[in-house]
Amino acid sequence: NMCSHRGNKVVWDKHGTAQNFTSKFHGWTYGRDGQLKFVPDEDNFFGLQKECLGLTSVAVDVWAGFIFIHLDPSPQETLNDYLGQFGHDVGGYPFADRAATCWTWTTTFHMWPVSVDQTFWEVHLYAPQAQRWAQRFSQEYGKVLFRDVRLAYENLPQQYRGLPLTQLYQPLVQQLVERRLVLLAAELDNLADKPKVASRIAQARERILEQAYVADKVASVATEDTLKARYEAEKYTAKGPDEVRASHILVETREEADAIVAELQKGGDFAAIAKEKSKGPSGARGGDLGYFMKDKMVPEFASAAFALKTGEISAPVKTEFGWHVIKTVDRRQGQGPSFAERAPELRQALAQTVVADLLAVLVKDADIKIFELDGSPGKMPAIGAKAQ
Repeated sequence: NMCSHRGNKVVWDKHGTAQNFTSKFHGWTYGRDGQLKFVPDEDNFFGLQKECLGLTSVAVDVWAGFIFIHLDPSPQETLNDYLGQFGHDVGGYPFADRAATCWTWTTTFHMWPVSVDQTFWEVHLYAPQAQRWAQRFSQEYGKVLFRDVRLAYENLPQQYRGLPLTQLYQPLVQQLVERRLVLLAAELDNLADKPKVASRIAQARERILEQAYVADKVASVATEDTLKARYEAEKYTAKGPDEVRASHILVETREEADAIVAELQKGGDFAAIAKEKSKGPSGARGGDLGYFMKDKMVPEFASAAFALKTGEISAPVKTEFGWHVIKTVDRRQGQGPSFAERAPELRQALAQTVVADLLAVLVKDADIKIFELDGSPGKMPAIGAKAQ
């Protein structure tokens, strides 16, 4: 709805029909297809190409009764793609049944996200003091927007994040509205002007800025490529614990176990005997348990298996499951943790280095004076890399 000559509105009526659309200021006229049809004093415009000066095309889509406008006539991302899981979870909400309606006009040069984040689901606060509050605070604090609901949803404890937003929407809105009512009352009482409150607000601001600054510096260095490179460099020295591969034959009594040991000593085949006599689920595999670490088996079994040399067979071993005859088949060094398992530790270590180096740079340009409790000059503490 913008004339291509000077950017003035073309359509002023909220509804109706028309064969043409004409700018009130300069008389440029457009057809219903958006093409420029008439320009007053056209001869005074040099090189005028009317076919290139039609109304700007936009993309329009509808979701849940709301009309969305995208300034790109052929957006690479559809509205449904942008809304994603949120659109799926909330698409059935009965917006049309709401008793109150508010109009919000948004002027923007952005795309889909602006409409969703800034004007979607505004919850207006009403109270006996609404008129008095509205005069002072409505523009700044009077609305809880959907982006506030989404942020609250994202910051829920881990056990609640798997629940769909539709299930948590009303409780979250209630909580946010209640908090906003208290905030409005606090603003009305000018609590932010009281020295103790102002000091706490300033401290919170300082902490947020400190954390954001450090987080930006760490994020610029601790990239996934950097972490993977460090993981590859360290993985050959960060081996896991020893593992053994063992087979066993499980029976119920000591007498049965002794008889099996005697049979093996006479040259019996371990796997064949296990398939025939073992009570455990591994019997069908010839007793093979695969590779395991010492802490993955009950202590009595693990101690016996790790004490054997490769190829040796144990005396009967008693556990809570019965009597075992164990054969250690192989040994190997553990592979160590995967990249996904090591990444948090690597990131933490890299973050400590980044912060130490950052402080070492900052302290060089700072004039720092330390005083003891009695006011006497104090000793400068080690800061940054010097403290490592």
